[in-house]
Amino acid sequence: MSKTFPPAWAFLAALLCATGCRTDLAVNVGNATNGKIRVKSAYTGREIEIAPAHFKKLPHTSGDLLVTTESNAKLKFPNVAPAEVGRNFWGGGDNIVGADSIVLNVLLQTNMHLYALLPGKKTVDENVEQPKGYPKVGVKIE
Repeated sequence: MSKTFPPAWAFLAALLCATGCRTDLAVNVGNATNGKIRVKSAYTGREIEIAPAHFKKLPHTSGDLLVTTESNAKLKFPNVAPAEVGRNFWGGGDNIVGADSIVLNVLLQTNMHLYALLPGKKTVDENVEQPKGYPKVGVKIE
């Protein structure tokens, strides 16, 4: 099975959602830092707060994730799109056609890198290749 997400699937996902599909897209964000973080979806505008060693789900289709650390550092993680990673990283739904949800599990490490996780995992598996574009390095913003 390919570890990349074919662009045709991304187009199909966008088309289906534009015509009223019920596929929910989200990121399940884990916090491996030492303090609370706030994560905001630039796409939906929704924001969540996550305590250290916890995960929380955030509706997010595509675009940037904005993170504010407990020390008020602000970081941007560009181009986070659950539907564009390989299927083996999806936490919900077997495939995009008719799936109820596609959830991308990610983990923010203390080095401010955002890693993709396999479904059900809470830590990065060094033996599993990250999908294209991961880990994402946080870009400081003002």
